[in-house]
Amino acid sequence: MTSGALQTQVLGALADGECRKVEVLATRLALTTRQVVDAAHRLILRELVERAETGCYRVTGAGLAALAAGEALTSGPNGPLADTRRPRRVTLQDKAWRAMRLRRK
Repeated sequence: MTSGALQTQVLGALADGECRKVEVLATRLALTTRQVVDAAHRLILRELVERAETGCYRVTGAGLAALAAGEALTSGPNGPLADTRRPRRVTLQDKAWRAMRLRRK
């Protein structure tokens, strides 16, 4: 099952606005506690769910709006992608070749 589907299931189980424990969600959705915690963590990052207390999750207003709109939750990035490439390092070999090219002129 994909991460987005797990998030949708957990969000749907929290739709009534009550605070639910991880164990209750796991048994109700027939998932492992690790799957519930991971999905809830991703929903918290999206601000669709809040942690009311340790191990207890509650849907937020944004989460209710996402459910009402039928928003598709995906496991992909949630914002613009940054350029993650590092600039190329100037090595000793680069400096040597540059010096040899300058000497030819």
